[in-house]
Amino acid sequence: MATSDFIRDSFARLHKSLQDSTSDLTVEQLNFTPDQEHHSIAWILWHAYRTADVIGSRLLWQSDERWARDGWASRLGMPEAGQGTGHSPDEAHAIHIEDLGTFMGYADGVIADCDAYLAPMSDEDLQQPRPWRNAPSGEEPIAAIIGNHVMTHIYGHRNEIYWLRSLQGLKGSPN
Repeated sequence: MATSDFIRDSFARLHKSLQDSTSDLTVEQLNFTPDQEHHSIAWILWHAYRTADVIGSRLLWQSDERWARDGWASRLGMPEAGQGTGHSPDEAHAIHIEDLGTFMGYADGVIADCDAYLAPMSDEDLQQPRPWRNAPSGEEPIAAIIGNHVMTHIYGHRNEIYWLRSLQGLKGSPN
């Protein structure tokens, strides 16, 4: 299996697990926060897909973010800029998803953008460097940015969703 195919399959599986872990939630469960210091599932979903959109659009395929290009902020009543890194608890608690189906339309598009970008890439293409501010050299290969800074990050947040589900008396992780 080519590396790009592996990454594409991994993105599809990650997206499916986020869909599966949230599709049965009510609006109240989606926006539940256990206390002032923790985020809601809604914030986590928004942050996860915004992170993939921001990093992909700005650093990899170098286009406008889907969020801005398709007017998702106004459609969902959410901030036009940013993706939550550095949010205060009050800012994070202000993020609400009232219509999960509509939000997941945005998420589907982000995953489609990732897939379209990765589909034609060779292993050599995935080793091309891109700027990354925290890298010792100031750059990292495309594969490392996708794997270490997008997918691993989102998988961690997916586990938070399972934890937040369990706090509400719902089934957490399917395993």
